[in-house]
Amino acid sequence: MNKCIYCDNPLIEPLHIQKGFHVSCQQKKDREEMEAAKKNIAANKAPNARFVQGGQTGMRQTNVKNYPKKKYRRDNIYPGIKNTIKAKYKHIDIVFMNGLSTRYYVAEEDAELIHKLDSKKEYRPDISYFLTSIGRNEKKKFIGKLTEQNKGYVFMDMKKPITDPVMRIIVDSSDKALIGDEEY
Repeated sequence: MNKCIYCDNPLIEPLHIQKGFHVSCQQKKDREEMEAAKKNIAANKAPNARFVQGGQTGMRQTNVKNYPKKKYRRDNIYPGIKNTIKAKYKHIDIVFMNGLSTRYYVAEEDAELIHKLDSKKEYRPDISYFLTSIGRNEKKKFIGKLTEQNKGYVFMDMKKPITDPVMRIIVDSSDKALIGDEEY
């Protein structure tokens, strides 16, 4: 019968037999070795020593890279478009704007409304305002929810061919007279 190399007790589990020891015995042995190393450092009067994996004892680890957080260019483009639409059309409550992907982005208080309608929608991190998005395949679901709550909405896509600056055109709205408006 096989015995543990640390405690000399019999090994029953196949995994323990394969390794030749109990995992808990190995962990206990590692802890004891760690404590002995800490006592050794303290005994050698090294007051600034840190027990850190990967560095010399008594030395602070150097050359640690601190990269800045990613900053998004054109941080304020979506709130600007949203504010322009809402200032021009007072009956519009929420503005969905197509970005360079297949998603519709929603900014600031509109993002909070989307989060209330679907709590799974999370805000985009590292940006100075609330921003969330919905997929194109979710468009009908949200139109239904907004219609139930009697909210005015606008969906905007980028005008093709893409211009500089990027112009957006209203492709769907609760007010059908706005569809085709392209001043943004």
